[in-house]
Amino acid sequence: ETFDIQPEVGIYETTILLKQNETFEYSLLGLPVPRAINPRNAPLYYDFPPMPEGGHPGVAFQWLEITGPLDSETWPPASHQRLFGELPMRAAEKGTLPIELISTQPAEDAKRLLRRFIQRAERVPTSEDMIQIYERLVTDELEAGTPLAEALLSGYTAFLCSAPFLYLPEPRAGTPQREYAVAARLSHFLGNTRPDDELKRL
Repeated sequence: ETFDIQPEVGIYETTILLKQNETFEYSLLGLPVPRAINPRNAPLYYDFPPMPEGGHPGVAFQWLEITGPLDSETWPPASHQRLFGELPMRAAEKGTLPIELISTQPAEDAKRLLRRFIQRAERVPTSEDMIQIYERLVTDELEAGTPLAEALLSGYTAFLCSAPFLYLPEPRAGTPQREYAVAARLSHFLGNTRPDDELKRL
């Protein structure tokens, strides 16, 4: 659906019917409209005309509200469960997230979920010493009053920004790390994911 954005402030509403696994985005087409080019055996891209003096017109979004029928049988979604497990949640009273996790043992739940996340996301086996560094980061935030979900996200972010996750090392031949590195490279090449248990046993 296309809207002709006017200079005056306005509210625009659209209804989008999504099928399973579909997403949507709001994007702006500059003036004049770009040309869609699809060379042979190449991905589609847009060829924009030269930028006029002063630039193209733009638009600023003050707020965006999304509503829709949510299937109670699949809520929370799998992406939420991968990060926060089966912990119940409620509307947040503080923090930057709209929800907060309910836990009677936040430190223990944080360590459990953090270790599960690292085990699923790691490219190479993570040492116990490194895991404890991420645990201290999360528990320090909890002790400072940070809500559990936000503290966990800090730990997840730190791990995903670490060198062992961003880069595939080259261990020495004949070591267990070398065997895992070969399995990891094969798995990421074929399936863009970490090696499963069967591949690690080979």
